[in-house]
Amino acid sequence: MSTVDKRALVVAEHKDGKITPATLEALECARILSGSLDNIHGIVLAGEAEKLAGQLGDYGVQVTGFSGKFLKNYTGEAFLEVILDCAKQEPYAWIILPHTSLGMDLGPALAAHLGAAFVPGAQEVRPEENLFIRPVFNGKFSREVRPLTETIVVGALPGSFAQAEKAQTPGKVGLVTVDKAPARTVYVGAAEGEGPDLGLAQAQVVICGGRGMGGEDNVPLLEETAALFPRSAVAGSRIACDMGWLPYKAQIGVTGQTVAPKFYMGCGVSGAFQHVVGMSGSQFVVAVNTDPQAPIFSIADYCIVEDVMEFLPAFVKAAREKE
Repeated sequence: MSTVDKRALVVAEHKDGKITPATLEALECARILSGSLDNIHGIVLAGEAEKLAGQLGDYGVQVTGFSGKFLKNYTGEAFLEVILDCAKQEPYAWIILPHTSLGMDLGPALAAHLGAAFVPGAQEVRPEENLFIRPVFNGKFSREVRPLTETIVVGALPGSFAQAEKAQTPGKVGLVTVDKAPARTVYVGAAEGEGPDLGLAQAQVVICGGRGMGGEDNVPLLEETAALFPRSAVAGSRIACDMGWLPYKAQIGVTGQTVAPKFYMGCGVSGAFQHVVGMSGSQFVVAVNTDPQAPIFSIADYCIVEDVMEFLPAFVKAAREKE
């Protein structure tokens, strides 16, 4: 495979004026696949992409920022057209997106238009074998995938790759203005649902309950644990919120909130990728689960194989004795 054939295109995701941690993981995935930062081209789409493109360029890769009023708010049609135009300018072996709601929406469409294979939720890549490993059956098993197409669209699973580090020399940044309006889509606005829990959004410590908590009657134990820490909040996995144990505004994951606390404790949380997407930016992760094969253990700093209903009371008691 020549140097040109090893080129990777990374589609960046941003939020609140910052490149997301999931994008930095996608960048690291691209580096592993392509073998060098010199082989990576990053693209940023936004209403005003200059600052965001500069942020991505700080990681030592070539970047193109696409700005335009039709890119200010996400629509699949507008974003897809820009990315396709960019992807057709030169041959890319891999097109890599964060496996978030953005990547899950754009990835299949990109693959279909390019005649490429699509590998969603890649948690490990082995370029020397052209092998991708992704979770299946809600993270209980892993599947090995070997695509047969020249171009491969990859969704990098948040929490699976280290975040790229800033380079001593920033990469070259180019800017392009996009004026073309989408022909089949009109953005009419976005409305937030029930107001987010500001305590959760701003918390430095998040205690999250999952299926292993057993029921709503045990939620006070999560609250008791959170009360041990300043600036803490209680959260839930999707199943915990679907079961009504916690309100939906406390849900972390693809369909919930994204948090990046200094300390996250998953209590009976299995760690399916939909949940990991929402907490992969946590600085320190502790996971408590009876299943030693729980996916969350693959991203946790401390893994505790124990019944959470046995562990939390002992943890709270020990903490209080030290006060």
